[in-house]
Amino acid sequence: MEQANIRVRLNKQGDDVPIVGCTPAEAVVLHVLHQNNNGGRTFADDIKNWEVKDVTEAKTVVTPADGKKPAVTRPRTDIEELNRLRAKYGHNVNKNAQKIVGLIWTDKINPKLPQKFSDLHWEAIQYDGLEVAPLNYTTGQPATATPPVPPAK
Repeated sequence: MEQANIRVRLNKQGDDVPIVGCTPAEAVVLHVLHQNNNGGRTFADDIKNWEVKDVTEAKTVVTPADGKKPAVTRPRTDIEELNRLRAKYGHNVNKNAQKIVGLIWTDKINPKLPQKFSDLHWEAIQYDGLEVAPLNYTTGQPATATPPVPPAK
């Protein structure tokens, strides 16, 4: 599985952020999370503005439990990548409080994640109905649609 350093456009004003070690699967998650904020442009329209560089193979370091053998580096599996994405983006939910990563890849036993950036066909990636719930960046929890009403005195 490839990983690269990229810059992702976040909104219609052109604000972008660097993502270090982004995999194609993470790019799909970012697409779903930011598609409604980037002025109606899809990543298919915007991919030409991505700066994808330093493409390498994503690796996992395995340290033996006994501590006597040296750590081993090997290619990252789809399950390990999915777990990494759940840890990183697991707090993002849709308006029905369902986790976005789980809605994109529903097969939890044998997920098939994209391995190369060239495998991503943005015009075919549609996640209609996954309306991402707004996030309260102070608490990291989904923002409520209406603020709580204080109790009557």
